[in-house]
Amino acid sequence: MAHDDQASRWSYGGDFGDSPHAANGCIAGLVWPDRTPHPALQELKHIGQPVAIEQRGKRDKTFKIRNKRCFTSLDDLTFRWRVAIDGDVIQRGELDVGSIAAGESEIVSIPYESITLGPGREGLLTITASEHAGSRLLDAGALVAWEQFELSGRKQPRNTRKPTTTRLRMKQDDRRIWIYNDRLRVTFRKMLGVISSIFWDEHDILKLGPQLSIWRAPTDNDGPKLSNGHERGVLQHWINAQLHNIELQVQDISVAEDPDHGSIVVGIMHEAKNRAERQGVSHFHQYRIHPDGAVVVENTVTVGDDNPELPRIGVITQLNGGFEKLQWFGRGPGENYPDRRRGSPIGHYESTVTDQFVPYIVPQENGAHSDVRWCAIEKRGGAGLLFCASEKFSFSALHCPPDALFQAAHSDEIAFTEETFFSLDHRIRGVGAGPRKHEFLDEYRVLPGVYRFSYTMHPYQPAQIEPVELVLRDLNE
Repeated sequence: MAHDDQASRWSYGGDFGDSPHAANGCIAGLVWPDRTPHPALQELKHIGQPVAIEQRGKRDKTFKIRNKRCFTSLDDLTFRWRVAIDGDVIQRGELDVGSIAAGESEIVSIPYESITLGPGREGLLTITASEHAGSRLLDAGALVAWEQFELSGRKQPRNTRKPTTTRLRMKQDDRRIWIYNDRLRVTFRKMLGVISSIFWDEHDILKLGPQLSIWRAPTDNDGPKLSNGHERGVLQHWINAQLHNIELQVQDISVAEDPDHGSIVVGIMHEAKNRAERQGVSHFHQYRIHPDGAVVVENTVTVGDDNPELPRIGVITQLNGGFEKLQWFGRGPGENYPDRRRGSPIGHYESTVTDQFVPYIVPQENGAHSDVRWCAIEKRGGAGLLFCASEKFSFSALHCPPDALFQAAHSDEIAFTEETFFSLDHRIRGVGAGPRKHEFLDEYRVLPGVYRFSYTMHPYQPAQIEPVELVLRDLNE
């Protein structure tokens, strides 16, 4: 329907002055009203695909292809395979599976050559089944089924770095800490206990952060934010605990030089408090800044037992305007979450921050990617900022903070900005739900406890080096 300013948007219960109503309960589903698919439809497609592909052994090159159809063979499908290292395809071929009748299986061997992976490299085998000639439902070449298999896991990185001739310097006063050399300048604000700027080759990259992030915009499954009292779902507990009104208070900050590694270490302790009382969540984060620009961040987040399960455990970083180009190695290309990721293959993807936003009819958590190894954000004609970790993480990158999604009832009410809000999550609550709490699996919940995680931020010049080269350097030195 057309709004006051003539912009169009999807409306729902209550928008017409009607009462009683079920808010957006009348407009929920796996597609938008114009039949545009929701991201979750990819998950449904993968779960229901008519072909099962299973590896017989972890290092075995033979696979079991099972026809899940009840009446027809797989003769209409073409099977292919490809081997990729860190997302780059190095081998590919077509697979002859013969004629597999309905309900039957076949054992096939894939003739890929064994690969040697250096430290930090990752190999993946992907097998696909596509429509051969086309049908009344599908065009020729349409993807019908796929599966991925790890060829080798990542090796544990070594915690050393190459020496550099560009020494870091440090100075401080009552308000700030400056760490710098001829290419890098990092500024900490003591009162906030946070980085307030990162310059690389005079390019201004970071505006604020990283800061502890335990709040995300609720989804419809977390509880109906549009109903009075938030009377059902986990959202009620989040609101009661004032998780959306958390303030981070600095308890301690220290800085020291490490001459053995040529680095400077800044340690910060934050305590998260709401407006009324102590929240029982603390965050110790240590920044080891290296002369080559790498900032290794180690985190310990302690969540007291009096807290409800949390929306997330991670950090959020605000980048300056113009950081729009996005690439990552992880699950994609669309949005996916820990409990809704099977339909999103692992690969090397490129996109934009603007395209990450998913315009759910009621604004809510959106745009995340899971099982991510690294992510890089670049500004056209400027610098880039890489985030990488030895353990897989989730991320989202949007032109609005989480609270803007929470406060809006419609997408056209969101105040988007030029800045990019980058969330890196060690744990994030799943987006599914059941009518009773016990139906939500613990592996997709963020329960009270102690969480430890680390990651590396590394500014760079896109014209001088590719982010994947930095990844290999940061994770292996």
